[in-house]
Amino acid sequence: MQDYSLATLSPQHWSHHVRIAAEKTESSDMVASESNVHIGRNGAVSATASAISVAAGIETLKRGGSAADAAVTIAMTGTTTQLGSVVSFAGIMSLIYYDARTGKIHSLDGGYNTYRNETDPESIPKADLGALGTAYRTGTAGGGNFSPPPAEQTDLGRETLVPGYMAGFEVMHQRFGRLPWRELFAPAIWYAERGVTLCAKLAGFFEWRKEFLERTPEGRAFLHPCGNPIPRAGDRFHQPELAKTLRAVAEQGASHMYTGGWAQEFLRVIRREGGKVCAADLAEYQPTWSEPYAASFAGTTVYAPGGENFAGFNAIPSLNIAEAAGVDRMSPFWKDPNSFATLSRIVGLTEGAPVLHAEVANGLDLRGIDRSREALLSKEFGQQAAQLLEQIGRPPEGDGKDHHSNSLVVIDKEGNIAALTHSINSVVWGSTGIVVGGVPIPDSAGFQQKRLATLRPGARLPNEMVQTVAVRDEKPVFATAGIGTGLVPENIKLLVSVLGQRCGLPEVQAAPPLLTNFALGDTSTVRDVVVPEGTYSPEFLTKVATTGLKVTEIPPQTAAGVRGTIAAVSVDPVTGKRQSSDTKGLVLFGDAY
Repeated sequence: MQDYSLATLSPQHWSHHVRIAAEKTESSDMVASESNVHIGRNGAVSATASAISVAAGIETLKRGGSAADAAVTIAMTGTTTQLGSVVSFAGIMSLIYYDARTGKIHSLDGGYNTYRNETDPESIPKADLGALGTAYRTGTAGGGNFSPPPAEQTDLGRETLVPGYMAGFEVMHQRFGRLPWRELFAPAIWYAERGVTLCAKLAGFFEWRKEFLERTPEGRAFLHPCGNPIPRAGDRFHQPELAKTLRAVAEQGASHMYTGGWAQEFLRVIRREGGKVCAADLAEYQPTWSEPYAASFAGTTVYAPGGENFAGFNAIPSLNIAEAAGVDRMSPFWKDPNSFATLSRIVGLTEGAPVLHAEVANGLDLRGIDRSREALLSKEFGQQAAQLLEQIGRPPEGDGKDHHSNSLVVIDKEGNIAALTHSINSVVWGSTGIVVGGVPIPDSAGFQQKRLATLRPGARLPNEMVQTVAVRDEKPVFATAGIGTGLVPENIKLLVSVLGQRCGLPEVQAAPPLLTNFALGDTSTVRDVVVPEGTYSPEFLTKVATTGLKVTEIPPQTAAGVRGTIAAVSVDPVTGKRQSSDTKGLVLFGDAY
């Protein structure tokens, strides 16, 4: 096999200053220590959670890579440096891609498929979703879930699904890539072999989830590489089995994970753990291209994922309602209580679309308003719903489940744009303890039993990962990709503030979060909107209350756990300058050249 330490994109060939600075940031706590604006004429990157992956993406662009090439490098590197914890090589991906040569925008769904032999999904064991979810296994609602699964928990392999991550990235690269596929894996393999210095957050993950990892022999090998004790902050964590897997994928392509050696091991281990997977589930997996959904807004056309990705059914109606309600003519929500209240109501009305909250659905039905999927995407629905914001736009409580993802936006020298989200769609390695070829396997079927029960066995599982590209006068001006439990409200906040209210990207990134109302503790039944303590003045909150919304302040740490984080790149349509940013205190990093 190729010596990847000699590959052009290997970190050993990066500027020493760039590599050391990125590694220092990543080992300090995975958040930006200060806010910076990055402007360049050739290319720009915005990505969550991994400063090292951003450096890898910029190196890819500088060496002639396309936006698709850089997206592959960023994702592979970031998933490696985060140890497959909040993102996974056995996870999923979703993409919006702007092709500068044709001016066409494409949507790609690399979501999970279900197992065709899983015919009773409602009996799938319930996953442990950590401190924010119901502690099914420990019986401590909202607890930390540090205890191992009880002995009666069996068949945890049923909580797994067919991953779309690697197939999705390969299909994107085959269509839009320029550099060789194998070269794009060099940074990921380098860090898998040489190790990643653990920050306190990553080290804490091991303490949190060790009982689950220790449940299986493969999990114990992952947790204790080379027989070492549980990793601590400051330790250098090596992933030798993952390095072997990535080398095989780099050389053989994604087929290694669908029909090759990794696939065979996946089948063996998942079946051993009671999973219903068969060889055809992996061998016949195909990512899906579709036409994106679109809406005109504030002089732009905004494109969102199409097909069975549910994000489009949320983003498009939200923008249409915002336009009909005149939010684009208001001041930014963090300055104007009326703007804040209107945006919050829009988020509440469209939350969960196309499957709307029962109270919202009933309110629309009583008035004879069509809420079919086709209707949700129309301007007419936006106009009708805008008239009802005060009646049915009260944000319902979310499910409290914190699922994790990474997002990235890349624009290359030619103007191609990749806006992409990839996700474990669960919490920190999942709770099965299953690891295949150094890849922890998510338990994403373990909280979606009811949704799975509505699908044909073997079908594609819809997801809510959100990406957008906005075009004005046939030129892209803005692109976003979101992660986190609050990804939908944060995405709408960015689109409305930047496109409609013409605010600067760094200003909006640094603004207070717009939060989904998650059920957390005793306050869950007495509020309509939540905000982090201390972010708004008492006078501001009083004015919001006069609009009919009850606001509850929650601790900053709690708010940080449920806010969404949006990667974004803006483009000046006149000068062509690209802009991204780091945002202090958030897992958001950028660069440009």
